[in-house]
Amino acid sequence: MEALDLGRLCTCLAEAGGRIQRIVVFGTVGSTQDEAASLARAGAPAGTLVVAAAQTAGRGRVGRSWHSPSGGMYASLVLRPAEPPSRWPVLAVMAGTALAEALSGSGVLAVTVKWPNDVLVGGRKVAGLLAESHAEDGFAVLGLGLNVLLDRDLPPGIRDIATDLGSHVPATADATEVCAGALAAIAAACIDGSTGLVLDPLRASRWLDRSREVAVAGVRGWPAGITAEGELVLDVPGGTSVRISMGEVSDARGD
Repeated sequence: MEALDLGRLCTCLAEAGGRIQRIVVFGTVGSTQDEAASLARAGAPAGTLVVAAAQTAGRGRVGRSWHSPSGGMYASLVLRPAEPPSRWPVLAVMAGTALAEALSGSGVLAVTVKWPNDVLVGGRKVAGLLAESHAEDGFAVLGLGLNVLLDRDLPPGIRDIATDLGSHVPATADATEVCAGALAAIAAACIDGSTGLVLDPLRASRWLDRSREVAVAGVRGWPAGITAEGELVLDVPGGTSVRISMGEVSDARGD
């Protein structure tokens, strides 16, 4: 699998049409999230995409740093949802579902979603999503970090949990086309159409990682599904189910 070509990525997205309206490309940038937010504050429309081959100050959920070396694709999409900000947290789950479907459609096997914002292949993280709300300014920014061809000399804390597309796509796959398809699918899912922000719980639940008991928000149980609101449904002891709206999923065996 050849490395990602950002120039050709833009060409692929332009030829495909869809909801990505403008693309801003960096070789290396501090944070695509910050660049996209700056453009949005200056009036950039929904569908404005910032993409880079590496970040020096990438971040994940709750302000964690995000290791963003060359060999990945880092992108942030400006969104201007018409629905109330209280509905916007569903964006990360919608994007994760779209990404899982796109990767599977490209021939990647064993794709699952670790609620609420990670996509796994073979149980290892291949992508992370980050939806940041700027409700006071009328926009949100959806970030994607996708491992394309990782350097094998990764930090120990990452090496054991991460994987990349190059390890899982068919030998004939084109990295640039796979990434363009993933971005187009996410934009189609998350930019408001006539129906607004709609998460199909059956589609989302299909990709849920159900392989182990988990702990989240002080509750232990087995992942059973995702609701239309983007909540995680856990089956807990006693035959009941609990809906979780926020929290960090961890392996219950490690608690």
